[in-house]
Amino acid sequence: MKRILALIFVLSFLVLFSCKDDNLVSTLPTGTIVGFVYLNENTPYKVNDHSNISVVFENTNFATLTDSLGKWQMNNVPQGIYDIKFSKAEFCTFKKQGFQFVGDGTTSAGNVYLRKLPTFSVFNVSDSMGVDRVVVTFSMSDSGLNQYVRYFIGKTTNVEANTPFYTFEDIVYVPTGKTTFSFSVFKSDFDYFGLKSGEKVYMKIYPANAGFPISYQDIYTGVRVFPTLGENSSDVIEIIVP
Repeated sequence: MKRILALIFVLSFLVLFSCKDDNLVSTLPTGTIVGFVYLNENTPYKVNDHSNISVVFENTNFATLTDSLGKWQMNNVPQGIYDIKFSKAEFCTFKKQGFQFVGDGTTSAGNVYLRKLPTFSVFNVSDSMGVDRVVVTFSMSDSGLNQYVRYFIGKTTNVEANTPFYTFEDIVYVPTGKTTFSFSVFKSDFDYFGLKSGEKVYMKIYPANAGFPISYQDIYTGVRVFPTLGENSSDVIEIIVP
């Protein structure tokens, strides 16, 4: 009889504990998150239709699309910290990481701008040595308005964007109509990042766009991400620091 009573007591405790746990989960505050995403072409002309941009709360089931004004809204979102990804075909992908949501009402996630990805290629990269600089010349597959390239310089041949394998980088504006262009990297730039005269370094050049977003730092890896880079990058070239 004592064993039966003890078993009933244990079962009652487990049921009571389970009910309390469910009650805690059910009372977690929920609310609404809203925001805007705007598309940006590479020309001076504005995009009028900002619809069908994907908005995804990573590692959850929350996902939606923007309307023609770029507005999105997510309802019944539990309190928590979210990583929000914004993407659309032919445009860059941007992430708003570590977004803290307290629930109980409506919270704005702010505005996000997605730049159209460049489709031109960078090739025929060469360099020449000056007294206080390296002059880099490259070709592009086509010319257009508001085109840029972004170069990355590192100490090894595996220099890549969106990785820790580079020492420094910069963006270069290419004037309209140019399919061949030259720019300078000065000795003072190399000195600033601790690269010594006569040292071998390596460069890779990517098609790029300026504007928002230019870059953001991944809070989990610490790596700076450059979402507006095109895929058709140059080969890696070797440079001697002046």
